[in-house]
Amino acid sequence: MTTPENNETLDTFSDMGLWIGTASRADVHRLGLWHQTFHAWIVTETYGQHYVWFQRRSMKKQQYPGMWDITVAGHLLSGEQPVDGLREIEEELGIRPSVEAQYLAMVRDEIVTETFIDREMCHVFKIHEDLRGKTSDINQDEVQDLAFVPLAEAIAWAEGKMPHMMLQKESRGALIKIDFREMVPHTAVYYQQTLGMLRM
Repeated sequence: MTTPENNETLDTFSDMGLWIGTASRADVHRLGLWHQTFHAWIVTETYGQHYVWFQRRSMKKQQYPGMWDITVAGHLLSGEQPVDGLREIEEELGIRPSVEAQYLAMVRDEIVTETFIDREMCHVFKIHEDLRGKTSDINQDEVQDLAFVPLAEAIAWAEGKMPHMMLQKESRGALIKIDFREMVPHTAVYYQQTLGMLRM
């Protein structure tokens, strides 16, 4: 399927992380080339307890429609720096964070499916923001819903200590029971590393 996203030009990298050139997003995923992405986990602190937010991807998305994912994520275009990905927050959620994003690390992640190979050098950010009551302007073409869960519970799930998480929807406060099959299939190591870093 040809979409404007597939025609985006991305920087590509060797297995050692060295820049080797550029390619279209479609070719990057078809050939399994390493490329850069922006990942932002939004964390809310209430009465001393930390909660992490997940988004449910729009059913209009080409990849993983309707699945739960990182709070905000997107590809970095050729020539962009990790901080340039912050634009994704306003594009997807319709808000500008009230605090500065904290850069955590670059984490590698590989997703292999029958139709594409996604090798990401994920630049991971943490943002302290309370999204409750601030999600009326989410981009429905990108995000279907938002929900949060205690960070400790998300970490326990990522470490395999719990079979599922109970996400609380922002819109109505309803609880949703989800397991790994309903999540975008980032590796367990990715979820363990990134969620674990949110405790910092």
